Amino acid sequence: MDELERYKATVSESEEKLAKQSETVSALKARIVGHEIEKAAAGLGFRDPDLAHKLIDANELELDDEGIPTNAEELLKAELKKRPYLGKEGGSGGSNPAGGANKASEGSKDEELLAAFPALRQRIPARKG
Repeated sequence: MDELERYKATVSESEEKLAKQSETVSALKARIVGHEIEKAAAGLGFRDPDLAHKLIDANELELDDEGIPTNAEELLKAELKKRPYLGKEGGSGGSNPAGGANKASEGSKDEELLAAFPALRQRIPARKG
C-alpha cells in the first residue's frame, strides 16, 4: 500500500505542476496576443495602441499555430473605419493631450464637422484667417 500511495502522490504533484505550467503558458499567449495587437494598432496610427486589444472581440480573432493573431490588423482597420477618432491625425501624427489646436489642420477639422452637422453653420461664426 505504501507504493500505491507514493504513486498517487507523484501523480497528484505532476498534475499540479502541469496545471501551473498550463496557466503560465496561457498567460504568456495572452501577453503575446496583446503585444501583437498593440504593434498592429501602432502601425495603423491608433492614438492609444495599448488599449486597442479592448476593441477586438476575442471570438473574432484568428490565431496561427504559434498563437500569433493573423487578422488583428484587419479587425483594427474596421474599428478605425467605425471610429476614426481613435486614430491619430492622418494616421501618423501625434496626439495633443494638452488640448491645444493644431493650426494646420484646424480648418479641415472644422469643415469635416460642418459637413457632418450642417446645422452648426448657423451657430458658429465664420473664422477669419
